[in-house]
Amino acid sequence: MKRLLLITLILCLNIAAQAQMPDCPQQKGTPSNSRHEQLLSARIAFFTTEMNLTPQEAAAFWPVYNQYWEEKEIAHKRVQRNMRALRVILKEKKPNYEMSLKRIMDAYITSLSVEGIINRKYFEEFQKVLPVEKVAAFYKAEEDFRIKLIYELRKGGENRVSK
Repeated sequence: MKRLLLITLILCLNIAAQAQMPDCPQQKGTPSNSRHEQLLSARIAFFTTEMNLTPQEAAAFWPVYNQYWEEKEIAHKRVQRNMRALRVILKEKKPNYEMSLKRIMDAYITSLSVEGIINRKYFEEFQKVLPVEKVAAFYKAEEDFRIKLIYELRKGGENRVSK
């Protein structure tokens, strides 16, 4: 019964998470979109299992996590954008090179700091909805999932991400 309830909750949360996601440029049913959905489902299942979330904890955790993930994605894209600009400036060495380099480096360091601020903010938010032991399990699960993805990609990505 508990397992059936957990599976139902995961499916409902998956649907809710997809509804909150911004529209992607890909059309529904494209391989990229399908892969994204698989990844999202695998993440939800992996975290729920690794964190040993009760249905009540999962209902409180996933909305906070979705906000966290959205903010982290925006901040990470900013870091990547600044790094791309840094690469261009280092390659081209146009007039005012040093001024541009300093400006971009400042933006890059600031964007890294924003990621840290987001991590601190959501550490506090997660503790409001979960016991500290499960918050710690979340951070461990997040890192374990990242490592698992890297491993799967190195193997060629043919094996689907699953527990």
